[in-house]
Amino acid sequence: MSLLATTGFDHDVYVNRFTRANFNWGSPGRFGRGRYATLTNGGHYVNFDLVAGEESPAMVVGFATRDTASPYTDLVNSSSLIRVYGDTGQEHLSVFWSSPAMSQYNIKARRGDGTVLGSSPVVALNEGVWHYWEIKFTIDDTAGSIQVRRDGVTILTLSNVDTRHGGSNANAYRVQFGNNANNSYGSLDDVYCIKNDGVGLTDFLGEIEVEALLPNGNGTYSQLVGSDGNSTDNYLLVDDSTAPNDADYVGSATSGQKDTYQLTNLARSASVVRAVQLSMRAKKSDTGAISARRVFRTGATDATGSDISLATSFGWYSEIVETNPVSGLNWTDTDINGLEAGYEVRP
Repeated sequence: MSLLATTGFDHDVYVNRFTRANFNWGSPGRFGRGRYATLTNGGHYVNFDLVAGEESPAMVVGFATRDTASPYTDLVNSSSLIRVYGDTGQEHLSVFWSSPAMSQYNIKARRGDGTVLGSSPVVALNEGVWHYWEIKFTIDDTAGSIQVRRDGVTILTLSNVDTRHGGSNANAYRVQFGNNANNSYGSLDDVYCIKNDGVGLTDFLGEIEVEALLPNGNGTYSQLVGSDGNSTDNYLLVDDSTAPNDADYVGSATSGQKDTYQLTNLARSASVVRAVQLSMRAKKSDTGAISARRVFRTGATDATGSDISLATSFGWYSEIVETNPVSGLNWTDTDINGLEAGYEVRP
């Protein structure tokens, strides 16, 4: 699987794979619902850190931004779209914008040592307008490459360039969005990060929307016991839409017991559903190896995921499934709107 993570900032679950500094949330999101991240000053950023086994020299990232101000004209204070960091914390490369004149900017690529690798033609700045960016890059001493798209149109292509800056290998370990002296995009939404390893989704996805679907009803299984002492309407204990309330929960000490929940429908029809990310906040309450696994119920069939080892304190756990695990085909609107999701207790 190559889609590593995605977020629309609609729910606090995003902190499982994305970390932040200083920014706040704004609402509604770019399609009139949900939330977005606000990045309005230096030191405001969102990081995506690759975990062991995910590190890769080749990635594709996509994200929506809303222009808020003209970028600086100098390289020191110009505003980064992304920065890519290596194994020792060094910056391999950045893609940033710099303004030759008011209401205009260029997109430039720069190696971590400050060398500018290339620049796009002038692009019009549209204050207050959302744009969708996609950046595909390969880190290499000689065969590096960078391709930048805005709203589906390629505006910068570089190949056979040196995109590596130090470190013991050419892998990306962190992708950072924002963190500029002047964040010219004050809003960030609908992010995806792909490992371009030739498996599953490996190329530009095109413009996407990430939508959070919360439990809104009981599913087929209500076997876990809630913090209220019963197994009635368990979904009401796991439907937090913002900061999680760890005082209400469901749980069980019996391996094989599970809950599944009905979910809210998609807000609008989707021509393509790229993936489903199921997330839970959980912990174990006893010693020893205790796990849980994902359960999707589609039609009348259950599909389970791999066992997830739990810690003794609450944490977020997520799994991305790119195709319907029952049919093996791409997800459809009908699949999503009829989906039940939940978790099963494992030894």
